[in-house]
Amino acid sequence: MPAIKKVVLQNFKKFGTLTLEFDSGVNVLIGDNETGKSSVLLALDLALSASRSRAETLGFESLIAQSAVQKFQQGAKTLELLPTLIVDVYLEEGEDPALYGTQNLTGTMTDGIRMEVAPLLEEFGPTILQLLKDDPDNFPYEYYTVKFSTFSGAPHVSYRRPLKHLLLDSSRIDSEYAAREYTRTVFSFNAEPPERYSLENCYRRGKEAFRDQELAALNAGLGAYQFGVRSSIRSNLETDLIITKEGIPIENRGKGEQCFIKTEFALRKHEARGELNALLLEEPENHLSHTKMKMLVEKLANTAGTQLFIATHSSHISSRLDLRHALLLGEGQKTGRLKALSDGTANFFMKAPDNNVLEFALSKKVILVEGDAEFILIEEIYKQHTDGRTPQSDEVHIISIGGTSFKRYL
Repeated sequence: MPAIKKVVLQNFKKFGTLTLEFDSGVNVLIGDNETGKSSVLLALDLALSASRSRAETLGFESLIAQSAVQKFQQGAKTLELLPTLIVDVYLEEGEDPALYGTQNLTGTMTDGIRMEVAPLLEEFGPTILQLLKDDPDNFPYEYYTVKFSTFSGAPHVSYRRPLKHLLLDSSRIDSEYAAREYTRTVFSFNAEPPERYSLENCYRRGKEAFRDQELAALNAGLGAYQFGVRSSIRSNLETDLIITKEGIPIENRGKGEQCFIKTEFALRKHEARGELNALLLEEPENHLSHTKMKMLVEKLANTAGTQLFIATHSSHISSRLDLRHALLLGEGQKTGRLKALSDGTANFFMKAPDNNVLEFALSKKVILVEGDAEFILIEEIYKQHTDGRTPQSDEVHIISIGGTSFKRYL
């Protein structure tokens, strides 16, 4: 199956530079708030989708790293130094020569696609120079454009995606736009183009028949002004389709149930026609009960044929999906992996009761205690040995491991 091997970012969101290598199966992105987990998923989604309108809607000022903008404004303001945003997505090598080339940040001969946000220097170079001269603090976002290409330099367009992917963001799970985009994407995965075009044609003709037959009597007495039925791109089959479970539209269900249903439905195989190559999940634990989260984790763990990218704050999700699949994002754009964990330790956390392994991995300083009694006493003991300071003030995290499995954490 097509798979993502690596992503390299330049001047994207908070990242000046970032390189992440991925497993072909499960990849769990973990990190504290503001470490860039969501940004990595967004970068993958934008590059794979090749959606110019989405990138422009988000705004180049929100996509280009502010650190790069500030560096430019503090230095010599020449056209050559204007920052460029690049997202390079490296793919497993296949049989499509259009994907194969060296047009990437590492100069590697391989398959891949690129998103680039760069200034329009040929068309507006003199205009940009004058703008910077008149107001040095005015960064020329309006003179930037987004371009999607493959590593061979060929254009990359949304209707010829080399890899089928879907992004599910639980924070936007109940928005009208997110629901419509999800339904449209899943529909396109499960209906081949000939079938899709036939269904869209039948739907349009059905609306025309309603206009000509059901509205005819009403319109007959209206003269020049009559009622019609929309048939534009904003009112077609893809925009009007909904997904139901037991006859109830999923958008009428709770947020947690929506998240679970959408993930389950996306991972289903419809006679292999709608196989999903990559699923990007943004904090799937949001809105889920403990029972539903366990069901979701079991479903994700048993997924075959779909590469998973999961950004989470949940110890349950990260440990149950095998900590060796975890990618740690830290402050200062530092990254780490837990691939060196022994089989015994990885299996221990997969099977052990709920633990705090994620809090342990993300904390600067930690005190591990055996149980509840020690947890209650340790703060007072800490104060006595630090002139009254609390563990929180020293950024020390206290974790009760509920037993004597200290070596598993260390």
